[in-house]
Amino acid sequence: MEANVYQLSHFTAMTIFNGPRELMERQGLQTVDFNQYDGVISPVNTSRAHWTFVYLHAITNTIFMFDPLNDTNDMALATEARAKFEDYFEMRRTLYGKADWVDIKWKPGTIQHSMQTDSDSCGVFVMMIAKQVMEDFPNIPVSIPISSSENMMCHHRRTLAKEILQASVSKEEYCSLCGHQDGPQAQDQCIWIQCELCRRWYHVGCLEIEVPAEDQQWFCGLCL
Repeated sequence: MEANVYQLSHFTAMTIFNGPRELMERQGLQTVDFNQYDGVISPVNTSRAHWTFVYLHAITNTIFMFDPLNDTNDMALATEARAKFEDYFEMRRTLYGKADWVDIKWKPGTIQHSMQTDSDSCGVFVMMIAKQVMEDFPNIPVSIPISSSENMMCHHRRTLAKEILQASVSKEEYCSLCGHQDGPQAQDQCIWIQCELCRRWYHVGCLEIEVPAEDQQWFCGLCL
């Protein structure tokens, strides 16, 4: 079965969880019909310093929350998420006449998962959890094991970065690493470099490398 999952923006998700009513109303997604989807996923930065992950599995009417720091907190977070999303869908009906998913009786659920062992890998864990959720969809994963050693965290970061870059559209006016036109240095000092194989462009400053000699071929990390 083809995954039919709506990826909610992290800003909309944060607004649903913590935003004021007037801001949530502006995130009503009037053009979206959730009845066309079987699930919703989104990273959630509820504290502005820590990433969690929300997963609405409409086939079973279950809402899951994942906290990479504390899996014993997942049920409480899922229960809170149920109330937040029920209020959000009801708001859409009141303001815009959108009745999709209003009558679903959501229930909170949990999925066993590994936890981070440092203070800065919550984003990596959220992306790994999202990847596993999407690979298993429409089934619900029984557990999501993630190796959390320092070496494996470096490996996960590198692997995820490559997958994101490989799935992205390369445009000449944007750096394939930072995604911006302007580099980390002043504009008049910004140096660009192009991979000889995939033809992607990068800021030398983003790569933190020395500028290769003019007669030296250079290959990006995706092509090495």
